Amino acid sequence: GARIFTAWWSPGMFHGTGATTIARQRVLGVTGSFTPTTVDPPGLGNDVLAQLKAKLVAAGATRETVTVYLTFAGVPVRIVTGLTTAAYGTLTTTVDINAINVPVVTTPPPASQTIDLARARLVGG
Repeated sequence: GARIFTAWWSPGMFHGTGATTIARQRVLGVTGSFTPTTVDPPGLGNDVLAQLKAKLVAAGATRETVTVYLTFAGVPVRIVTGLTTAAYGTLTTTVDINAINVPVVTTPPPASQTIDLARARLVGG
């Protein structure tokens, strides 16, 4: 499972962090980090890669760290990201994956109800 995930990213970008238990399930953690200039995951189209790099630059990011926890069958169950900026420190996000391939319908909020990363960091302290 971890080999499948890490093969998608540049060689050596991710490394195993060992086994742990999440939601009563044994999982393997893999972690890696990149900067706006070193991010280059194969398989992303140039437009998506440009958007990712622009997001990192706009946030003033100096580094992003990603840790993925996979079952031993290769199914992701948790993704933890840490976006480090020179101005605001590190913003950590954790996503638990409870189901895969389940249809979901979402409606984005109006722009007036959203906030950009820099503003969220200022408001959040």
